[in-house]
Amino acid sequence: MTERPKKIWTITEFLSQYISDQTKKGYRSGLRAFFKLFYPELRELGRDDLNNQMDELCITYLESDRDIRNDLITFRDSLHKLAPKTRAYRITAITRYFEDNGITFPRNFIKNLNGKGSGEAISDEHVPSNEELASLVEFMPIQAKTLTMVLASSGMRSGEAMQLRLDDLDLERNPARIKIRGEYSKNGKKRITFVSSETLNQLREWLSYRQQFIEILKERGKHRRKIPLTSDDDRLFPFSIQNYAVIWKKALKKAGLYKVDKVTRRMTLHPHNLRKFFRTYGRWTNPDVPEALMGHQSGLVAIYARYDQAEEILEEVYLKAERNLSLYEHSTTMLELRDKMEAQDEYLDDLIKKLYRDNSRLEGDLQSLTTDLKKIKEDYEDKITQEEAHKEKMESLETEFSSLQGMHEILYDSLTRSFQENRELKKSVETLADSFSDILDRVKKGENVFLDIKDYPDE
Repeated sequence: MTERPKKIWTITEFLSQYISDQTKKGYRSGLRAFFKLFYPELRELGRDDLNNQMDELCITYLESDRDIRNDLITFRDSLHKLAPKTRAYRITAITRYFEDNGITFPRNFIKNLNGKGSGEAISDEHVPSNEELASLVEFMPIQAKTLTMVLASSGMRSGEAMQLRLDDLDLERNPARIKIRGEYSKNGKKRITFVSSETLNQLREWLSYRQQFIEILKERGKHRRKIPLTSDDDRLFPFSIQNYAVIWKKALKKAGLYKVDKVTRRMTLHPHNLRKFFRTYGRWTNPDVPEALMGHQSGLVAIYARYDQAEEILEEVYLKAERNLSLYEHSTTMLELRDKMEAQDEYLDDLIKKLYRDNSRLEGDLQSLTTDLKKIKEDYEDKITQEEAHKEKMESLETEFSSLQGMHEILYDSLTRSFQENRELKKSVETLADSFSDILDRVKKGENVFLDIKDYPDE
């Protein structure tokens, strides 16, 4: 091991030399795992604070007298539960960081550190057939279905596909061409690939819906996204790889293709297997062509050695393999599924017609009920009005009755007084009648009744 350098690169400076965002992300993950192992306090920090603290601690680490070889062995042992490729990738990240800071290791040490078979996958992985993929995509929404068909017929990596822009497409050529820029690719080199005519039709359907999809996502995520989605987003697939992974897993379960490796607990069929489908089922007449289209260095070197003929060779060989990459042409299950779907469509059409008739009848019933309800409401309002009028009339009659009762009492009192006066008058008349009767009797007897009136004054 060489002496430690005077100038120490921080982790941020180390990662800045790489073009691929995927490489930066993978190496940062490995470096985090290493420094968290020896500095446990980092485990409590958020992402931004963690990155800043790591830049400081990496300098502290390299300036200390730690036994780096022993730390690397300890780190390797802490990764025993990971898949060999993941384990090797994380070890590569930290050893390259040390090497860029002038700390080198014997070749045998790195080889022994990685161990035997470090680059081999230990998970059972399944390469899907045309029929299985045809079944799988039928359980996906249009955006995921299109992405899956693009990956299967082009051989590109999912990380590359997620970075594609609309102007990377040339859909008027035969076969339809996709340009993969150097900043998208794993090795930083640009290339082209193609999609099948079957995928082209699906791609056109997606492009006709894509803007509406963006507007829907904008509305759903306007309060949740850190970076708001905009209407002018020019990505071919304006959604996250994490979202696609969720859809992929659900579709596997619905299609009956979901299986998990008993050892690693990983799915045996994942999006990366689409590259294996591309290489395996294409039945390529030139084996260098799929390697070049997939972005493998060996294929790129072999094909582009004849630079003036490279694209012509790629197109010619791809067109011969295109039919083999079709999802539907070779799928008897899909033909049966289509027949079932057509029969189901007929059933659904009949059901829709029945529902339409029932709906029309219900609308009529609803209209009738609305009319009846309106009449009941009007009758009720009339009854209320009548009751209010009756109440007002009763109040008026009560007032009149009270008034008549008062008049009756006055009249009764008046009649009572009149009756009393009449009785007294009757007595006076009877007394006067008795006087006149007496006078008349005396006159008849010849008495001079006027002589008895002595007290009358002289006239």
